[in-house]
Amino acid sequence: MKKALLIGGILFVPAIIVLFLLNFGKNQYKKLPIYGSKTPLAISGGNQVDTIYHQVSTFFHSYDNHFAADSLENRIWMVSFINPNCGEAGGFAYSQLLRLQESLENSKSIKFVNFYAEESSTKDVVDSIYKRYHWDRSRMYYVGIPTDSISSLVSREYLISNFQPEGKEWQIVLIDHQKRIRSYFNLTQKRDIDDLMGALTVLTKEKNLEDVATNK
Repeated sequence: MKKALLIGGILFVPAIIVLFLLNFGKNQYKKLPIYGSKTPLAISGGNQVDTIYHQVSTFFHSYDNHFAADSLENRIWMVSFINPNCGEAGGFAYSQLLRLQESLENSKSIKFVNFYAEESSTKDVVDSIYKRYHWDRSRMYYVGIPTDSISSLVSREYLISNFQPEGKEWQIVLIDHQKRIRSYFNLTQKRDIDDLMGALTVLTKEKNLEDVATNK
């Protein structure tokens, strides 16, 4: 009996160690919040039966016409607001975007959109940004918005107030496959981008589970 217990203990302890190692250090990400107000979608018997959260629009065109409205349908994507003429001030933000793109090399369905005031730059400047940072044109879309309307668009769609077209807005907004805002991160903070990578894992898992449930 003692011999059996000893053998069992010898086998049990390594099993516990293996389970500990498998779970230790894993990022335990919480469910991401959903930003924006909820709107009643249906009313039945005086009771609200469903709601729809704020959803961002995908109706815009990139400067080089590589973007199509359906490019973001059922996709996870990120929105930034870097002015192409920001020069060295935006260098670190661009390097973080590049790090994101490289880390997602095997997840090409995840897209990037960068809005800027179209009068503030030229096609040649945007082209030079693509070349300098080796952007994948099938994933990174530059979208020029008229200067007199970009602030209202950023406020209305991405819930960022006091946006200044000539300012330095370093936020990157994470959008899920249902076009809902799930979080905000700072492109000048490396730790924020590390957290963003983890959040992308969470959203990818959410999407995969939903795809399985709906047989997509």
